[in-house]
Amino acid sequence: MFMSPARAARGEGTRGRAAIFTVLTLAVATATGCDFFSISGESRLQLFASHHGAPDDTGAFPDYGVDDAPRTFTTGEGWEVILEKGVAVIVGARILSCDGAAAIELDTPFGPYPEDFRMQDLEVMNIAEGVLDPAEYCTIEVEFGPYTVAALEGVDTPHDVNNPAVLENSTVYLRGRATRGDEIVDFEYRTPETAVATLDISTLQDGGPVLVEKSDTRTINLTIVKTYDTLLADVDFATATSEAIGEALVQTLVDETYAIYGTSQ
Repeated sequence: MFMSPARAARGEGTRGRAAIFTVLTLAVATATGCDFFSISGESRLQLFASHHGAPDDTGAFPDYGVDDAPRTFTTGEGWEVILEKGVAVIVGARILSCDGAAAIELDTPFGPYPEDFRMQDLEVMNIAEGVLDPAEYCTIEVEFGPYTVAALEGVDTPHDVNNPAVLENSTVYLRGRATRGDEIVDFEYRTPETAVATLDISTLQDGGPVLVEKSDTRTINLTIVKTYDTLLADVDFATATSEAIGEALVQTLVDETYAIYGTSQ
């Protein structure tokens, strides 16, 4: 079941950010090879996930580290952060038609997706899929929730997870070190809170909603993108408590999540 939407996504922000992707080609990282999904004869949606650091004023994305390595960045509070481990967990998604008549729950054949921010920025991972009825689609809801090993029961090929015990019951998990001058703070923040990012996709396909016609047999790709450095952007590590940061993490994650059409544009 999906909880009530936490907030409406910022429509203009989504469009502006999506435009940044016009100069990018994202590598598609598949979990099972080319035959990820095998539905044929009808239109289907493949949902992907990706992340990056906040772009600069020119729209360029920062380079915070190579694949499978800590992310290093400086916050607005002047802290240099070495993010040794950062994970946000997607547990479900559904797509809604503009008229409200269709709300299609997407299948997650690999179980919950614990997105590892050490994965190369701007790569994409396929996480869900579903058959689309003929309609115009304006909204996608992405549910963030706690990772549990029990949720993997019956999942043949779950997403790879390094040390799953550390993530147990965590929706967002961040661990690392922050330094500012002589100040050094080792941090570990986590939260089990659940939230839904309600994302506007009403202008993603040629300036309009995602359209599926009766004769469609296309595969439509959408990517859910997260800006991870902003999760810690306003944190004063010298005074922040784990409890206070944990409470804010999921809402910040929802605020910094958006959708693009395709895996690149």
